[in-house]
Amino acid sequence: MMPSMHQTCTAHLAPLDLTQQNPDLLNDRSSYRESLVRYLQTLSLNTESDFHPLLLVRAVARIVASEWIVTNAQVERDINTIEWQLETMSAAAAADVGVLQKVLSRLFTHRRRIAKYRALVEEQGGLFREQGGGSAGNNTMPAAWLPRRLPRAARRALRDMQTDADKAHDLVTRNAERVAQLVELLMSVMSVREAGLSVRQNETLTFLALVATFALPFLGTTFYMADREILFHRSRPTSPLVCDLNLRGSRAAGRPTPGHAFISGCTQSAAIEDK
Repeated sequence: MMPSMHQTCTAHLAPLDLTQQNPDLLNDRSSYRESLVRYLQTLSLNTESDFHPLLLVRAVARIVASEWIVTNAQVERDINTIEWQLETMSAAAAADVGVLQKVLSRLFTHRRRIAKYRALVEEQGGLFREQGGGSAGNNTMPAAWLPRRLPRAARRALRDMQTDADKAHDLVTRNAERVAQLVELLMSVMSVREAGLSVRQNETLTFLALVATFALPFLGTTFYMADREILFHRSRPTSPLVCDLNLRGSRAAGRPTPGHAFISGCTQSAAIEDK
């Protein structure tokens, strides 16, 4: 993790009792090196024989554990933000499937990251398991570091590292469960919204089908009658008065005279009136 994230760790999140007794151990620092030096300065060894390399390993493991706690705290804060947004979301936004899909996408991102965090924490925790609890193939530490051969301070350091790893694993698991619950909730809400949208669309299609069933015959009859009326008026001869007015108007305006079809219709109309 980045040093800036490391600097934001608070004492109440630290997993070990020793940190609680030294609240400035993980707060007042500017680098990992300074934090390591401060931690080593707090070691109280009665004799030189109490010193063991596991004490140095515990110092590094404590810094790593504090980073895991800060990381999980940030993930938990993001999950709280998503829950707050869902609680305060307006009815219009809650009804919008697109808005819910964006929230679901954020949860998918957190789920993918948390799965990776859990794998790393479990791998780290496996390094600090006591040798007596598993088979020889599961032993990850040197044989000289078996608990029964360690000085008391080293045995306590080994237990502290296991406690650190278990605490980080519990936090990751808790966040994973919260994300899974939110994903399940959103999927259910989106299913209900999409089902309601499908019902409304089906109602609209049913209404349009009914309109088409009852209205199309009347519309067809209307169009047929209108078409017959237009054909009737087109086939009807033009009256002589209209012909005379059109011819006079065209000549007065200097427009071309009407075509042969118009004059022929006028002649036919005059012949009919003469009869």
